[in-house]
Amino acid sequence: MKSLRQVIKWTFVVTVVGLCSIMAVSVANTIASPHRNEDPTTVKTTPWPFDPPTLEGHLSQFLKIPTISTDHPAERNDESFKQAVEFLSTTYPVAHEKLGIKMQAGFTLVGHWPGQDPSLKPVLLMAHYDVVPVTNQNWSRNPFGGEIDEDFIYGRGAIDDKSSVLGILEAVEMAIKQGFQPQRGIYLVLGHNEEVGGEGGAKQVAADFKSSNLEFEFVLDEGGIVTEGSKLGISKNVALIGIAEKGYMDLELVAKGVPGHSSMPGPETAIGRLARAIHRIETNPFPTRFDGSVFAMTLESLIPYAPFVQKWAASNLWLSAPLITAKMSRNQATNAFLRTAQSFTLTQGGTKANVLPAEARANLNLRLLPGDTLDWAESRVRQLVEDLEVEVKQANPPLSLNASPISPTEAFGFRLIGQAIRTLDPSIVPIPYLVLGATDSRHFRDLSPNIYRFLFASMFADEISWIHGVDERIRRSDYQRAVRFYSTLLQNL
Repeated sequence: MKSLRQVIKWTFVVTVVGLCSIMAVSVANTIASPHRNEDPTTVKTTPWPFDPPTLEGHLSQFLKIPTISTDHPAERNDESFKQAVEFLSTTYPVAHEKLGIKMQAGFTLVGHWPGQDPSLKPVLLMAHYDVVPVTNQNWSRNPFGGEIDEDFIYGRGAIDDKSSVLGILEAVEMAIKQGFQPQRGIYLVLGHNEEVGGEGGAKQVAADFKSSNLEFEFVLDEGGIVTEGSKLGISKNVALIGIAEKGYMDLELVAKGVPGHSSMPGPETAIGRLARAIHRIETNPFPTRFDGSVFAMTLESLIPYAPFVQKWAASNLWLSAPLITAKMSRNQATNAFLRTAQSFTLTQGGTKANVLPAEARANLNLRLLPGDTLDWAESRVRQLVEDLEVEVKQANPPLSLNASPISPTEAFGFRLIGQAIRTLDPSIVPIPYLVLGATDSRHFRDLSPNIYRFLFASMFADEISWIHGVDERIRRSDYQRAVRFYSTLLQNL
């Protein structure tokens, strides 16, 4: 009995001492974590004489051109793209002449501005001017009217991504007129079919660049935005700079059945078997991964600006990761940053109400977390439904792509982008971010280890629905800042 009491006593003592040690270490880590520095590192910039009404008028005119991407190039209205190319060459003649901007790989525009120092690696600035359709959307404005009110410029592509196209060209045009010459070379790639994967557009340009042995110091494309930091637990607005983007794959599930009259069904139909497979997959989501993830890097970047409890959690991820993961997994918006997302997006079954279908199909769209490979993800889905006699295969292999590598946050490109943002608005906190969708930059991953994704547009609360949604628009003040953002970048390259 005495021996048992001693065991219990010492177990209790060891447990208390262990817990106290853990708390002491975690508090010490929190105290030693980076502190806030309200004096941002800035970069040199000369306020070139941009005229806001002229800038906004150019974007308004560009938004009136319906450069809608279609899944099948034969269905595309090439006249609209020709009109867009003509508008750009007419509006920015100096940039077109200096950079030799030409159509390449269809309607994609490519230009090159040699730098003063050829020993420096060039930089690639990217954007795209094709847009998604407005079918079955009830806009309050003409989606191709380019309307401007007191605060916004409206139109399909205002954010995604015509404002970036013009922001870059406005900055380049003005830079040349001011007699500016960058230290390092600058390449422009303005895509015409990003919304349908960039096949035959940016992808072909990337292949041509690779065959020419081009390497870039960094690549900047669309991706992150400016939004409220309250979603992440801080009081400041944040600039989300994408340092990686998820991979992409479509899987097709096919269930076979015995065709016949609906009055004489078997024990299970093709649609029923497919429904069971869908249910099983949806109730078995991909596992979360936190250690070494981009989201962990996001949280760590917030430490200087966070209240004590969040600062403690972000400073001690070795201890707090399970708690953070559990909380984030319950939120639809943050859950996607922690795991490969899976969504059933298309189904196809019978052809008549009283006929049993011979087969039923469903499309499973996967957005792969960095570290989850295409082969592993496909194998996992196949194993889940193996006993249901449902076939699983890639639906569109040319579009399948693993998640991008994670670009470093200590590299010149990331630091310059962040400094340019802080120069324009010192209240904004630049942080690394995982882009959940796909951009044309993915085709250039072999040409630089430093690929970043950011456009200067602010969206708060439910405004994120503007992208691809109803009444897409950009703040007039944001568009002006976007032009100055690109001009700041140019002046520091």
